[in-house]
Amino acid sequence: MDEIEKLTSLIKKIPSKRVGGKLNKLLPVIDQRIREGVSHEEIVKTLNENDFSINLHTFRSSLYRYRNSLHLNKKKSNPSVPNSNLETDVLCDSSNNTSNQEFTFEDMLDAKKRDALGEKYVHRKRPIFKPKE
Repeated sequence: MDEIEKLTSLIKKIPSKRVGGKLNKLLPVIDQRIREGVSHEEIVKTLNENDFSINLHTFRSSLYRYRNSLHLNKKKSNPSVPNSNLETDVLCDSSNNTSNQEFTFEDMLDAKKRDALGEKYVHRKRPIFKPKE
């Protein structure tokens, strides 16, 4: 295991040659400074003065992707729970679009009632065409 850990640490020490790879390490600090009021132009100018060749468009694209990834990670960690009432479900008959009957959660646990409801909708056949009136 020591060889693998050693090689892993050596690989992590190899510097990135791509601008995006270098910039990704700086983006958390850059994002914080932007939220404090530092302009994009000032940051790009500072980066370019310190041997980091990047233009304003590339910088803004990278910042956008970084913030978007933060937003997506936040959504994944906190999925929103839909506001639904589990106690009652109102099922509608599609032929007249009115509520046909109200079923409680306990009714859905009763096997006979649940099967009857399923049979009502599973074996239903739609007409191929509407008859003329």
